[in-house]
Amino acid sequence: MNLTSRGVARTLTAVAAAGTLALLAGCSSDSDSTAPVSIGDNAAVGSCAATEGPLITAAGQPEIQLPQPAGWERNTMQDSELVRLVLINTSLVKNGFAPNIVVTVVPSSGTFDQIIDNEISTLQKMMKTDVPEGELGTVCGFESYTVTYDASGMEGLPVHPITSRMIVVPKEGGGSNTVVLTVQTTDPDDPTYQEDSQAMLDGVQITVNEA
Repeated sequence: MNLTSRGVARTLTAVAAAGTLALLAGCSSDSDSTAPVSIGDNAAVGSCAATEGPLITAAGQPEIQLPQPAGWERNTMQDSELVRLVLINTSLVKNGFAPNIVVTVVPSSGTFDQIIDNEISTLQKMMKTDVPEGELGTVCGFESYTVTYDASGMEGLPVHPITSRMIVVPKEGGGSNTVVLTVQTTDPDDPTYQEDSQAMLDGVQITVNEA
């Protein structure tokens, strides 16, 4: 197995772990909450940030389109109802690990704060690390929370940063979906990775097409 193949294999292990975290976080949501997220005017058409270049579409609802910078290729080995999209850049392999972005979608319920608290609590338990305070924002009119934390130990990887952007997308009739974009590398100072990862996080397009 060559360096690139090893990098992809270790990356897919990380992808699977990211999917498991999202699933566990979603399962811990407070389904008995009396203050659910309201869709309101959040899904206004045209409220997503402008982006340039090609977009790649993830299957399922809500519809998610992600900017696809040069060198970032789709890998479908982990595709599922939970893991909607994985892009890997094998040209940026470092420490035997290929930078990647994983898009997961999991049903959620409760208020925005409750959903995010559940996500952060699960991250801290599973990753056995402190998760620093993140940043509130909006993506396509939906409330979001972005946090960067350190992870290590998986497949013998060195300590490295992971950034997760959590976007709570309300559903008509109650409840919501939590869309999580998780991007990581073992070479965070690489300028190409910095530019590309920011472009993907900031340029994601989310559309709710209710039947």
